[in-house]
Amino acid sequence: QSAALLQTGKCLEVQGDWKAARQTYARLLKEFPDTKYARNAGLRLRVVRERAALAALPKTGNDKARKHNSQLALLLPR
Repeated sequence: QSAALLQTGKCLEVQGDWKAARQTYARLLKEFPDTKYARNAGLRLRVVRERAALAALPKTGNDKARKHNSQLALLLPR
């Protein structure tokens, strides 16, 4: 079930549903903290929080920050 939650969170990220992705990763960490998927969920949760914060910013003037965040997210495992 922890693998399914991780995959669900990733799918929600692709859809841009940051709130649902955040809740899914948080649930995985709460219910299955000792699984091999928990570490990845923790990393994804941090990325989702950052992306949600950037998505909430006005579009103009934040291109450099958006690019940096996208590059950072690519470094983390999916």
